[in-house]
Amino acid sequence: MKKSCFYSFLAVFFLLAGSFHSHADELPYAKIKNLYKEGEFDKIRGTLEAFLKNSGKDAEPMERIFAYKYLGVIYAAEADGYPLAETYFYQMLKLAPNAHLSDLYVSSAIENVFTKTQIRFQKENRNNLEYDEFGNPRKPAEKGADLATTKGEPSRPVRPLKTDSDSPRKPSSEKQSSIRAWPWVLGAGVVLAVGGYFWFAGQEKDNKPTETDAGKL
Repeated sequence: MKKSCFYSFLAVFFLLAGSFHSHADELPYAKIKNLYKEGEFDKIRGTLEAFLKNSGKDAEPMERIFAYKYLGVIYAAEADGYPLAETYFYQMLKLAPNAHLSDLYVSSAIENVFTKTQIRFQKENRNNLEYDEFGNPRKPAEKGADLATTKGEPSRPVRPLKTDSDSPRKPSSEKQSSIRAWPWVLGAGVVLAVGGYFWFAGQEKDNKPTETDAGKL
C-alpha cells in the first residue's frame, strides 16, 4: 500500500514537471529567420506547423502572426500551394490587418498571392460590416461592432508586426517565471521523493517484529 502511494506520488510529480517544461516552450524567432535566409523552407514549415499544432490556443497572437506569415510565403512559392498560402495569409490578416511581406523580400508572384488575399479580406470585412448574413443592411449599432465578434471570434487589439530589423521578442514575464521556476520544482520534487522513500522504508522496518518480540509471543 505504501509503495503504491509512493509510486503514485512520483507519477504526479513528473507530470507536473513536464507541464512546466512544455509551458516554457516558445516560438524560435531567430532560428526561423536564419533558416529563411539560408533557404531551408522545409525545416521552417515543419517547425512552424508543429508549433501551431502543439500550442493551439495557448500561442500568443504575435506568435501566430509570425507563423502564418512565414507559412503563407512558403506555400505561395509552391506550384500547388496557393490554397494553403491564402489560408495562412488570411489568418494573419485577421490578427494584423496591416501586416505586409516587405521584410521578407518575396517575389512578385508571392506578392500577388498576398495582394489577392488582402483584397478578399478587405471585401469580406466590408461586406460583413455593412450587411448581415441575409444581405440586409445592418443597423448603426451593429456596424460599430467588431468584425471578429460578428464572426464568433473573440476581439483582440491589433499589434504591429516586427520586422527582421527588430530583435526577437523576449519571453513574457509569465514564461520567464515558468522557465525559472520549473528547475526548482524539479529539485524540490526529487528531494521529497528521496525523503519519502527512506521514510517509507523506515516505517516498514519499524513495523517488522524483532527476534525478542517473536520470543515473547
